[in-house]
Amino acid sequence: MSNEELIIHAPLLSYVKEACTRQSYCQLQKLNENERQAFIARHSRAQVCLGEDVGVIASQSIGQPTTQIALSSFHSAGTTAVEVLEGIPRLESILNCSFKQSTSTIRTTKHTSPSDFVYLTILDVMSSYYIEHDLDSWWYAIAEKYNFYTAPNSYNEGVVFRMIVDSKKMKAYKYNVQQKAKI
Repeated sequence: MSNEELIIHAPLLSYVKEACTRQSYCQLQKLNENERQAFIARHSRAQVCLGEDVGVIASQSIGQPTTQIALSSFHSAGTTAVEVLEGIPRLESILNCSFKQSTSTIRTTKHTSPSDFVYLTILDVMSSYYIEHDLDSWWYAIAEKYNFYTAPNSYNEGVVFRMIVDSKKMKAYKYNVQQKAKI
């Protein structure tokens, strides 16, 4: 092994020394050079960038075993001979290992109180309405031109119900025309 390789791995080896407990570092010293380099390479691949969300990485490592645990618990429901808690200590250790984080993280929380939710009906934004019997109105030509809706068939329908909405109320409720059109 050349000196350049030792220089490259020396900082990483010191980091591994700091990251490992005293007992595991003593076990690391018992490894031969190839095993130690393989351990250091595996350890460096397992590192996560600073500020990266680790939830996805943790869920990948525990997702399949916990799914199997859940399926086993459903399968063995009502039986006392089967150990249902298999694998839960591993799950707890993974979740608790990052309880006090020393690295910076990004946390976003949406604060929405129940009072911010609004039950909204069309009557809340409608200012007036009327019934129209004239089906040859200018409105249908404009509405069809801009694809608002198709004019009613005069053979089947003789009455049109029109609503006038208050634009200020619609803006106050953050209610747009596309949402209204879906009703």
